[in-house]
Amino acid sequence: MLSSVAVQPDFVFYPEALSPGLQNDAKVNAIMRYPPVSLQFPLEVLDEIVEELAADPSRTRKDVERDLSSCARTGRRLRGSTRRVRFRNLTLDLVNFTPKSMLEWADHAKVVVPHLRCLTVDWIGADTMERGDVVSLLEALQAAVLQELNLKGPFLRLPDVLYGIAGQDSLRCITFQHVRNIPSDLILRRKGLRNLHLKQAHADVPASVPFSENMCIEFDTRADSFELQGFRRPRALHLGLKGDQPLENLVVQALCKQLTELTLDFSSESGYEHLSNLPSNMFESLTKLSLVFQRGGDLATPFDVPLWMQMTGATNVVDLSIVFIYDCADTVEDIGDVLDGLALQPLPLSNIFDMFAKSNLPKLERGKISLKFSLLAWNDYQPHELAAVQDEIGEFARQLFRGHGDVMIEGLLEEGEDTLLYLCFDQDD
Repeated sequence: MLSSVAVQPDFVFYPEALSPGLQNDAKVNAIMRYPPVSLQFPLEVLDEIVEELAADPSRTRKDVERDLSSCARTGRRLRGSTRRVRFRNLTLDLVNFTPKSMLEWADHAKVVVPHLRCLTVDWIGADTMERGDVVSLLEALQAAVLQELNLKGPFLRLPDVLYGIAGQDSLRCITFQHVRNIPSDLILRRKGLRNLHLKQAHADVPASVPFSENMCIEFDTRADSFELQGFRRPRALHLGLKGDQPLENLVVQALCKQLTELTLDFSSESGYEHLSNLPSNMFESLTKLSLVFQRGGDLATPFDVPLWMQMTGATNVVDLSIVFIYDCADTVEDIGDVLDGLALQPLPLSNIFDMFAKSNLPKLERGKISLKFSLLAWNDYQPHELAAVQDEIGEFARQLFRGHGDVMIEGLLEEGEDTLLYLCFDQDD
């Protein structure tokens, strides 16, 4: 019970904290007659106060961090609540680090570990993961009860020092990005795993396992058996498809059957003839469908999407989203060049809006088209400059698709990722 929780006083209210009228009375009657009032809050209340402070969306990260630092200096109990918030998520940046900073992390590992629930490790060189100070720190972090793990490395095998962390039974979500030769036991038959995300990652799994190097599976935790060759049945799926791999049909048929939520990511600007061979009832259970097209500089789809949806039974969709993602831009000027090019093209708008036609999707309630751009030099621009580019993309998208019914139109700008930084190390080995 809360009343039985003994808490050291963290807040001390003096008469000066009372209303002005009472302050004046206190001064008249001698302030020392009123001793400080100590309020003892249960730990749960302190945790909730600090949680709300840290999650306030109206305040900048800098302001929140300043207030968290103030809380940590206030008293022992608030310090514990602050650590719980501060150290819940940790990004270990091994791309830009110094030996001195690594030693500082090692000194604080014992403080971080009890609170750590989500860990991100980012590295680009195999030799980095063989350094004694790095190995010691990662071994110390293995004591944390992790729920989420994100591993982003070069296109090389998973380092041995990360195997113990990635194999924790407490993990609910795990992401492998760029990593190669992931042992099968880190992704198959994981009872506690709810989400598995692979981004250009390769695992050493049997050929019978439905597998893609680009996929995010949200598992149906109600399913007790690993009926898909080591995977639980998916509840929702994001699946990356290439245009020249007919065997992808087998992956689609294994993972997408009876799904209600599906995202298909088409990374090639051509191909996909093999997708016409899918069963006619493949997607009849789908109610939410998102189609993502990676584009160089146009607004075309690699195949007749409305016809394909009819052929595969995707006619019960209630929520349809179409996303066009353009090549990562170095500067905002490069984004402007792409927008200028799109404005000059004869765009196949009729084909795009056929996807949302009631004749094709009689149950459709929500439709959305998005143009998404990423910027590599994100940190070279001020927030107001990025906001201006975001507004320009949004206005361009709305003008491009104006007058086409109730479909929601949006333009998006996000920070880009320098994948070449990781590819270089793959080529050197």
